[in-house]
Amino acid sequence: MRLEMVMPRPTVFFGDEACQLMRYAGLAERLSCIGFFETNPLLDHNGQTVHLVAQLIWYFLEGFTLRSNDFPTEKSEGFIKYTATQPGLNNDMIFLIKVNLPIVGGCNCLLVTTKPTH
Repeated sequence: MRLEMVMPRPTVFFGDEACQLMRYAGLAERLSCIGFFETNPLLDHNGQTVHLVAQLIWYFLEGFTLRSNDFPTEKSEGFIKYTATQPGLNNDMIFLIKVNLPIVGGCNCLLVTTKPTH
């Protein structure tokens, strides 16, 4: 049983899930800033919050160092284009997957844009 399952948590994510999200945030080419607010070590009696924030920062920086500086568009070459249509939504999601790109963290696809379906 995971420790988080028996301990109260104020968010909807487990610590490992938050770390995964931070790594993907670090990989995001267009993300320019990030913040961790309401973190006060003096009020964190067990040190859980500050330790988690330290881990989140580490995972963000790991993702940041793995950025590829690749800004694909729908007309970019060397990508396979997938369009995902969701019934009931007015926009299609367009994903581009770079050909011969090594899979990093289990994902090598990039959400490029959404387009109106009509």
